[in-house]
Amino acid sequence: MSGFFAGYLFGWTFWLCVSLGCLGLLLLHHVLRAQWGRAVLPALEAGAKTLPLMMILFAPVLLGGMAELYPWFRPEDAGDMAQHRGAYLNMPFFAARFAAYFVVWIGLAVFLTASSRRHLSSAVAEQMRTNVSAPGLALFVLTVTFAVTDWVMSTEQQWSSTIFGVWFITGQALSAVALAALWYAGRGGVAPRVLRDLGNLMLAFTLMWAYISLSQYLIIWSGNLPEEASFYLRRSHEGWQALGLLLIIGQFLVPFLALLSGKTKRSPSGLALVALWTLLMRAVDVYWIVSPSVRPGGALPSLFDLLAFGALGGLWLAAFARGLRSTRTARAAIGGAPAHV
Repeated sequence: MSGFFAGYLFGWTFWLCVSLGCLGLLLLHHVLRAQWGRAVLPALEAGAKTLPLMMILFAPVLLGGMAELYPWFRPEDAGDMAQHRGAYLNMPFFAARFAAYFVVWIGLAVFLTASSRRHLSSAVAEQMRTNVSAPGLALFVLTVTFAVTDWVMSTEQQWSSTIFGVWFITGQALSAVALAALWYAGRGGVAPRVLRDLGNLMLAFTLMWAYISLSQYLIIWSGNLPEEASFYLRRSHEGWQALGLLLIIGQFLVPFLALLSGKTKRSPSGLALVALWTLLMRAVDVYWIVSPSVRPGGALPSLFDLLAFGALGGLWLAAFARGLRSTRTARAAIGGAPAHV
């Protein structure tokens, strides 16, 4: 069953990253009140609404996959981890933190989406959303950092990184911007300024992801400590190094060069193509981070990897589409959305 749970954790982590990215950008929009945020607000709200589904979909791991995925859960493999981290890495506290993270995220998403539906054009309600989103954004960053440490980093026996949370948050934001750009570019009557803003955001998060990835690698390489180097050593053979090279080219170089061009950011089809490619590379990136830690073997995806990714993706997209329909219905009921949306 280890292959099943390894594939499941990969698929669940990727789609959760898209959900959390949408929530993070939703919080950022309500702080900045930028035009690009208003234009893609339905997509961000629909993505954030999938968080209850993602909470439920972690149940197979909690109920049957912990021993397969997390060495600290297995007394015979925990070693020094049990002695030094046992007060933090234990099942009751792990489950309690899991619940707390989702309570915070779902609470923020429900407040922002419900308030937006009821008071779309109310200046008082808009200021209230800003007042909540500013500290909410800080709380979001803090909880996501702890969450990815629990669910992804702790699959490694000894390895740790202080930049891991920021690395994931940047990837989540990149996934959400790509999704929002793909959704917006596929609609009729798009505004050139919004297309340009979304393209610039995608470029900014691409550069930030590359900077953080390189910083983490250089720090670990220069330190040359066995417990830190294990993460990259595990990904330096059996085909994983080829995926690492693909990420350098596919998740950085290709979108970087494409988004430097103003022509790409003026073309809905061009921007949609870059966004779709970015989402594909984000899936490869999550696979490269998660899978080598939880299953033996080479980089070629297993049947479990593909089935879990596809099945969870189908559920996520169905929930996303339902969220879009409910957002459109609510906005139409209160007089329609602003013209640029």
